[in-house]
Amino acid sequence: MARKKRAEPIRLDEDAAHADWLHKNRKKETAMSTRKNNKTRKTNSSKAKTERAAETVRETKSTKKTARTPQPSAETLKILLSIRPQYAEAILRGEKRFEFRRTAFRQSVEVVIVYITSPVCQVVGEFDVEEVLADSVAALWIRTKSYAGINRRRFFEYFKGRNTGYAIVIGNVRRYRRPLDIATFGVRPPQSFVYV
Repeated sequence: MARKKRAEPIRLDEDAAHADWLHKNRKKETAMSTRKNNKTRKTNSSKAKTERAAETVRETKSTKKTARTPQPSAETLKILLSIRPQYAEAILRGEKRFEFRRTAFRQSVEVVIVYITSPVCQVVGEFDVEEVLADSVAALWIRTKSYAGINRRRFFEYFKGRNTGYAIVIGNVRRYRRPLDIATFGVRPPQSFVYV
């Protein structure tokens, strides 16, 4: 009696199956890599745009600063200001940081020369003008009262009948080694101030 041959199971060619699996995985990896690269490009592009925008803003600000910065004049504009002894000393000690005036200067003043009125009658120093504040009298008091160098009653008496007051913001103060006679500046003692 002839023996029946057992049917051998069909075996897939292992190399072919492996090659097929590799091909599919490579496709997936390529697709994922492409997506990742696209995201990176978008992110880098977005970062680059943000950096360019920030650079433009910095350049604009820099240009604005340059445009607003006043060019140094050939000669510094100075005034000689008459100040009562107690207030002049407070300025020289750094206790009084605002000097009040009823009227504004017509020109942009950079330095104030301090002339102390009677009984001293001498020029004793100078200070840089940071800015000149202009405001209603009540608002000016609120802004300056901490370093006004005068009390509230005296302040409002000084500005009586005025709607607007002016405060010179005192910068660096320099006391002269020796007091000077006002004649040195070729002017007479002013009621308020004089350009020199």
